[in-house]
Amino acid sequence: VIQIEKGVKSEINLNGKTVTSGESTLWVSDGYVVTVKDETGEGKIITTSGSDEAFAIARGGKIILESGNVVGVGYGVYLYSGGATGEEELVVNGGTIEVPNGGTAIAIGNGKVTVNNGKVICNKTPNGEGWNTYVYENGTLEIKGGEFLGSIGNFGRTSISGGTFSYPDDPNDGFNDEHLAAGYTTEINADGSIKVVALPAAPDGFVW
Repeated sequence: VIQIEKGVKSEINLNGKTVTSGESTLWVSDGYVVTVKDETGEGKIITTSGSDEAFAIARGGKIILESGNVVGVGYGVYLYSGGATGEEELVVNGGTIEVPNGGTAIAIGNGKVTVNNGKVICNKTPNGEGWNTYVYENGTLEIKGGEFLGSIGNFGRTSISGGTFSYPDDPNDGFNDEHLAAGYTTEINADGSIKVVALPAAPDGFVW
């Protein structure tokens, strides 16, 4: 476990290396801010535990993922509600967060997740189990871009103003137009994926 606390900012450059743990691999809390990047595209942070996560964020911690691969079994990333301040945060600017066989790629128990780019992947089990992102009632999800494979479960606050969404098991599974930000709509790509795009400019005197 890499455990980082006590209000400091730091950067981890994987540089093609793999960091593996049988517990929570990177734990960030108590106001600490950690940026994770990888200059090669091959670097990974992995947990082999079905009950832990590769990224654990708690008590006001923040992780910024610029690049690299985050791989979990049960969870890729978990924002914890226990002892939460409401300032727990994950920002995804690139890289990949993945659970290869069910599980939940990003679980938001509290705080906020913003996805600007990158990939979030959940390959469901043969029984259809697994979530791309699961937003609990105290969580917030804001999607501005990126690629998403798998279902989104939402009981919190979700706003979508970009991104591409694929549901190989069911083209209509997991995406809800009610989560679209004002001024946005969807298009269907040739491969069946759903793309979120801005509405054209409204005519004078008209509001979408």
